[in-house]
Amino acid sequence: MAELNPASQLRKTEAGMLAIKERDRTLLARARTLLIMVDGTKTVAQLAALNADVAQGLELLAHLEQLGFVSVVVKPAAAPTQGAAAAASPSAPSTPVATPPAAAAAAVPIRAPVRDLQTSIRMATKFLEGWMGPGSEPLCIQLERCKTSQEFAAKVQEIRVLLATARSVKKAEEFSIAALGA
Repeated sequence: MAELNPASQLRKTEAGMLAIKERDRTLLARARTLLIMVDGTKTVAQLAALNADVAQGLELLAHLEQLGFVSVVVKPAAAPTQGAAAAASPSAPSTPVATPPAAAAAAVPIRAPVRDLQTSIRMATKFLEGWMGPGSEPLCIQLERCKTSQEFAAKVQEIRVLLATARSVKKAEEFSIAALGA
């Protein structure tokens, strides 16, 4: 099953709208509920967080995409950067461009943990359990499956983006520090 980018936005396809309208019996209740919540503005991470189990929410969304009930919203080509726009039009007002939380979290480079792998995993899971309680179990399991420091650092970055998008940028940063060390 293909993995969805947590920062991607999803929209219902015609097949998805038909599945809701006709109350498609092949859909699990939770999948149908998530499908109903897909509106073209919420990100994968936000939708997954609406499910009691975030990891299960991600799986259900990937399954809905595989069935053709949802698709990733295609963004138009990026507008020219502020510098390029200013060069093209000197009279253009200079306004700062806000960076969305998920983009800010994703912009930080992945670095390997400063501690040994097992200690890093233990610290990361302890942080998640303390913050999210039992709902953190699927994320903790993903961390515990990591075999190398590089794999762990990549998984921490993935979870960090998910947390920044669905919960709190500040807590996502704290998670990253707890997981990877100083």
